[in-house]
Amino acid sequence: MQIPKNLLIIFVQTYMSIDSDPANFLVLFCLCQMNLATILDDAESYIVELQKNVKALSDQLLETEALCEDRPKALVDEIDAAQDMEANGIKPDVQVTSIDEHKLWIKIVIPKRRSRFTKLLETLSICGFELTDPSVTAFKGAMLISSCMEGASGEMLKASRTKDLLQEIIKGI
Repeated sequence: MQIPKNLLIIFVQTYMSIDSDPANFLVLFCLCQMNLATILDDAESYIVELQKNVKALSDQLLETEALCEDRPKALVDEIDAAQDMEANGIKPDVQVTSIDEHKLWIKIVIPKRRSRFTKLLETLSICGFELTDPSVTAFKGAMLISSCMEGASGEMLKASRTKDLLQEIIKGI
């Protein structure tokens, strides 16, 4: 589909009155001379190129997923972390110190494993305890958890009973 000559003359006169730079006019004039077949051919070539890119990226993604599935699901890092903790002489420990009759300061040293801190928080919440300002530090396969702990309903807490309870909870997680 060609642009009619009278329309093209009006376009040229209008454009030249706005922008007198001949280089800009030449580029625009060439674009206007493209016919519909050329535009469709260029669009088709571009779409085919994009489809090839999509196929290549899809194949690459499938290969990456296949490699990830082939790997064993064993948690090697967690096993190494516990062994690292023992090799460095760090032993699991629970310390509970009374701050006042409603608050305790706890320090827990346990082997570093995935989601262990989350499970501890969930279990303490179920038992009616609340940790405030918890701090978690991981070093050489060990995880140190220190926090202020209080009963959710404000009941009186005893350090010795709480220590025993924490040791039982840690064995279960």
